Amino acid sequence: MEELKDVCKSQIKRLAHLDGFPKHSETIADYLSALAVAKSTDRVERVVSVFTGDAELTRCPTAAQIRKIAYELLESEVQQQRGCEACGGSGFVSGYRLVTYHGKSFQIKRSEAVQEDEWRSLAERIAAKPVGADRQQVLSVAKECTCRKRVPAA
Repeated sequence: MEELKDVCKSQIKRLAHLDGFPKHSETIADYLSALAVAKSTDRVERVVSVFTGDAELTRCPTAAQIRKIAYELLESEVQQQRGCEACGGSGFVSGYRLVTYHGKSFQIKRSEAVQEDEWRSLAERIAAKPVGADRQQVLSVAKECTCRKRVPAA
C-alpha cells in the first residue's frame, strides 16, 4: 500500500508541466486519491500516461478525469477475466500438491506440484499403502489463473 502511495506521488509530478496543474495541497490530495483508484502501480502509471503521452493535451486533467480513466482500466481487466474458460472469471484455478510431513507431525518437509491428471491416483496410492515413516497427503490449492498474468495490469 505504501508503494502505491509513493508511485501516485511520483506520477503526480509527471502532470506538473501541464497547464492548470493545481497549486493547493487539497487539490493535489484529490489527485492522489483519484490515482489510488487504479489499485496497482502499473495502472497508476498507465493512467498518467494517458494524459502525458498525448502531445495535443496541454491542459492538466481534473481529479474526476483521472478517476474516470482509472475505473475504465479496472473495468477492462475485469471484462477480460470474465471471459476466461479456465477460471470462469474468478482469477483462480485449482491445483494439486503432494505434501510430505516430518514423521506423523504437521511440519512440512517438502511440497511438490502434482499434474492435474495424476492427483487422484496418487492420493489413492498414498491412502492404500503409505510409504516410509513420513506422512504424505495430496492437497488442493488455489493458483492464480493465467488470465490474470496474461492481462496487462489494466
